[in-house]
Amino acid sequence: MIEIVLATYNGERYLREQLDSILAQTYDNWILTVQDDCSTDKTPEILVEYQHLCPDKIKILPGNRHYGCAKDNFFSLLLQSTAPYIMCSDQDDVWLANKLEVTLKKMQETEGTQIGRMPVLVHTDLSVVDDRLQMIAVSMAHLQKIDPTRTAPRQLVAQNNVTGCTMMINRALLCMLGETPPHDAIMHDWWLALLAACFGKIAYVYFPTILYRQHDNNAVGAKNTRSLVCNLRVARHPSLIKENLLATCRQAACFLELYKPLLPDAYRRMLAEYAAIPHKNKLGRCATVLRLGALKYGLMRKLVTFFYI
Repeated sequence: MIEIVLATYNGERYLREQLDSILAQTYDNWILTVQDDCSTDKTPEILVEYQHLCPDKIKILPGNRHYGCAKDNFFSLLLQSTAPYIMCSDQDDVWLANKLEVTLKKMQETEGTQIGRMPVLVHTDLSVVDDRLQMIAVSMAHLQKIDPTRTAPRQLVAQNNVTGCTMMINRALLCMLGETPPHDAIMHDWWLALLAACFGKIAYVYFPTILYRQHDNNAVGAKNTRSLVCNLRVARHPSLIKENLLATCRQAACFLELYKPLLPDAYRRMLAEYAAIPHKNKLGRCATVLRLGALKYGLMRKLVTFFYI
């Protein structure tokens, strides 16, 4: 059984297409659990409509709590999930018909004989499309210049390369999450990637399983890091760049605090040094990043890190 968790908020424009694509999956042993974040449009009505059509497949969680962001909504959904395998779904994408089948196959290959014991995260590439599903880029990994093989904790502490709407996690990984959301996690997918890197395995499917829709209301978008215009636009906001770097340090400190007794010595030292970066001078910060090998992928990202750290 696969449990798909869907976090919604004012998603009426694209929600039907996403729900239809989930219902059209070639693998049928799944259930969809939805939690709406107090939408003010017709999202709740659409969800109820689909639940009436497929009452054995779609479950809507009750409640009127306003989470305010996709991260907290997803953490809440994950902590309430019960299936052996869990996948996260955004409200505005379109899943290719074999997404569940392909991802589950990779998960089972990765688990091998360690089913139920080894934490595993599987994620895939995405195709980037516009709001009318016209192709922008066949591969988001290529568009964003991301290397999905960079799964060492020292690499993931500085840069996430797991896109949450493509990932599947197993129960062994979810059980490591604890009972409450981590207070300084940047995003749910990044946190789960760190957990899998430190305590289990991360596996990647090298072809797209999703049409990832780009539009004005994306919480997290696909940026073309090969574009000079895109990089110049980012460079115009130095305070935001610095805050993003500091957020990775806070996340590392939080991760260390929660999992220190379980972590190997090498990982404990790495996380402690990375978390201490804000307390050092410029030279010390740069030296720490170099010594740890906690560098983002790509020359431009490395230059930005050393300039603003």
